[in-house]
Amino acid sequence: GAWALFLYNNEKLLVGTCGTRGYLHCLDLKSRTWAEPLRDENETYIWNLVQGSDGMVYGGTYPGCVLLRYNPQKHILENLGKVSEHEGNMYSRMVYGDVPGKIFINCGMKKSHVAAWDIETCTVKEFGKEGAIIKEANADFVCTETRGELDFYHPYTLEPLCKDIYLSKLEKLLESRNISD
Repeated sequence: GAWALFLYNNEKLLVGTCGTRGYLHCLDLKSRTWAEPLRDENETYIWNLVQGSDGMVYGGTYPGCVLLRYNPQKHILENLGKVSEHEGNMYSRMVYGDVPGKIFINCGMKKSHVAAWDIETCTVKEFGKEGAIIKEANADFVCTETRGELDFYHPYTLEPLCKDIYLSKLEKLLESRNISD
C-alpha cells in the first residue's frame, strides 16, 4: 500500500509505499508516465514526504529510523543515515520541512524524541524532552508535545522559548488553518 503522498511543484506526484518494501514512485503529471521506482534496500516504509528549502524532498522511514533525500531533478534517492542514536528506535515517522535549512523529525519506538537535521551540514541533533512529538514547526518556533504538555523552541538554536508568548502564536496559527487540536 501507499503511505506517503507528495505533490512536487504541481509537476510530479511522489508516492512512498509500505509493506514488505518501501519504494518511492514518481508520476510525471504532464506526460502521465511513471519513472523507474526507487528504493532503499533496508527500509520497508516511507512514512511521509516534505520539501526542504534546498528543493529536495525528504522522507522518514521504518525500520531503520533514517532520513531519505530525493533529488527530483536527477531522480535519485539517497539514505542520509539514522537520525536517532538510540538503539531500538526504528521510526523516523514524521518529517517537517517548513523551516529554511532544517528538517524536523519525530523518532521513536524504544526512546521517542525529536531531532533537527541541518540541510547544509548534514548533521542531526536531538532536542526537547524524551517522549516529545512535533506539533508544529515553522520559521518562528518549533512546538513539541510531551504527555499533553506543550514546549516551544527556537527553530535554529533549539533553545527553549517562553511558552506564554508562543502558545498564543500557536493558537492563532491553528485557528487560521481551522484546526481545533
